[in-house]
Amino acid sequence: MSDSDWISRFLSSEAGKLFCRVDNTFLSDKFNWYELESTVPNYSTARAVMFGDEDDVDHDYQQEAQMLYGLLHARFIKEPRGIFQMATKYDYKEFGVCPRHFCHEHALLPCGLNDQLH
Repeated sequence: MSDSDWISRFLSSEAGKLFCRVDNTFLSDKFNWYELESTVPNYSTARAVMFGDEDDVDHDYQQEAQMLYGLLHARFIKEPRGIFQMATKYDYKEFGVCPRHFCHEHALLPCGLNDQLH
């Protein structure tokens, strides 16, 4: 699997700014996709949108593709490569800084409270 234009566009969008790029090696491993088919609605179509097989795919499936990428991202950032990428984003304060005066612009880190969809 190669990187797609959709992934690049998503990561550069407002919705994708909290994500890091998931390695192609990670995306190629079938184990990392385990049980996502039963979790993500319209899984096959969302996967096709993600990897640019858009010739025969309706563009109404963007939300499902974002959901699928988000779940893969959640798994990826638990691995050393993903942790490193997120740490780099944190070090460069890409997630923002604390607005309080006495925090001295301490870097923020996004946090998801659970992995349940909606």
